[in-house]
Amino acid sequence: MKRKIVSLMLVSAMVFGLTACSGGGDSEGGNSGGGGEGEEPYNIVMQVPTWGQEYSGLADVEAAINAIIEPEINATVTLEPIAAWDIPNTSTLQITSGEKLDLLCIESMGSNMDSISNYVNVNGLTELNDIYDEYGKDIQSCLGNLIDIGYMGETLYAVPANYYAGGGYCFAAITSELEALGFSFDENQIYTLEDVEEVLAAYQESKGSGYYAIAGFADGPLVTNLVPTDDLGDPAIGSLMNGGLDNTTVVNRFATDEYREAYERIRGWNQAGYINPDVISITDTWPTLLASGQYLGAFMYVQSNGLEGIPQNEKTVGQDLTVIRFFPDYATTTKAAYALWAIPVTSENPEKVMEFLNILYQDRELSENVSWLLSAGIEGESYEIVETLDDGRIIIDYPEGLDAATVPYTGSGPIYGDALSAPKYVPVDAEMFDEIVAYNDTSIEYSKAFGYTFDSSEYSNQISAINNVIETYGAQLGFGMVDVDTVLPQFISELEAAGINDVIAANQEQLDAWLAAQE
Repeated sequence: MKRKIVSLMLVSAMVFGLTACSGGGDSEGGNSGGGGEGEEPYNIVMQVPTWGQEYSGLADVEAAINAIIEPEINATVTLEPIAAWDIPNTSTLQITSGEKLDLLCIESMGSNMDSISNYVNVNGLTELNDIYDEYGKDIQSCLGNLIDIGYMGETLYAVPANYYAGGGYCFAAITSELEALGFSFDENQIYTLEDVEEVLAAYQESKGSGYYAIAGFADGPLVTNLVPTDDLGDPAIGSLMNGGLDNTTVVNRFATDEYREAYERIRGWNQAGYINPDVISITDTWPTLLASGQYLGAFMYVQSNGLEGIPQNEKTVGQDLTVIRFFPDYATTTKAAYALWAIPVTSENPEKVMEFLNILYQDRELSENVSWLLSAGIEGESYEIVETLDDGRIIIDYPEGLDAATVPYTGSGPIYGDALSAPKYVPVDAEMFDEIVAYNDTSIEYSKAFGYTFDSSEYSNQISAINNVIETYGAQLGFGMVDVDTVLPQFISELEAAGINDVIAANQEQLDAWLAAQE
């Protein structure tokens, strides 16, 4: 199958595939074979990304899934928890050592910036074109043209979750702290970083030593949340500035005026005491830091104006949060690839794995919905149903006395199957649920390169070297730990020595050809 080329004139058709999926488990290809008579079930080892927590109820979720899939497709699943920040390195080691792994989660969010190319460059992924055509009929019905973001060149390597195509950057601050300082913000308005800086300065002046305006932690250099870019899959291969909304020029983002200005701004914040001096070693995420009472807020990327994520994080923080937005929401291939599911070459039965993956995109009753089990756990143990909508979707809450940190199991993000229609936690209501599903069609601008992915297979050595340089300098500059005038030129020089300009030139050539094909 040739890769479908998505026309920018057909963006509306593309985003149609991003709305909630429909169809049932009895569609063609949905259950394409349970194995021969007496044949042993194939065991699928599947990664379950976490934020470092342990799930006491993981075995129960696994058993519930197996009770569904074994009679249907003659397969079982073993759920293998893995911290999200460990996925790139751990998965690569598993693949290169030949360790059994059947379903790999490629998460593009956060500073790790995992991508398809990381694994293709070590010949680690199974080509999916043929088995997707044969066993992925429900995925095709659900995703439509969104599947294009799983391609590299002509080859399909991964299947995305059906979720938001993009989002926007903001500073989320504890509302009561803002009010005490005399600030109020309209969450639907776009502000400036200068507006945010007024808040940071006021908080630091009010609180003094031992308190920090910005909740930063080791896995999230601030600079990534201050400068909107389209990273075309990986910052090591080049970026479009301004989110790709008004240009198609691939650049080294670290060498741009926008990044220098951001680094200098962050350096000033560091010297003013807004950032914990131990930030590079902090492993607690920002909601946990805010819950400590020593921080004002955090810079972050949110989808749908935080309709889902912010309310859930408020539960962890224990207080209401105010979202101060400073860039309109936009969509890129990287942002849409929030979570991609790939089948490593270590899988002994990729056809069976695709059958299982297909089940995650089917419209099923609650008791048979594998995707919902992975997303929220078991009803009555990890959640209770608050409301069942007319179309069968559910709004849920944690059982009384429990929360995200204490339930036996909770999914670590909207990464499974049709995530737009997965259970939503209160205070999401029916109206908000519909807004979430409609978001991709009505509330977002698209990068000019949306749907494009750079084929970096011929540049694996350069990209590895470039990523090593980013690892060395990224956090130091991204948290304002070092002098920008001294360190930034060193950073850029080493990136160029590693070959970033050659990679960017090749990326530009491929992008130009892709854009020409859209005309």
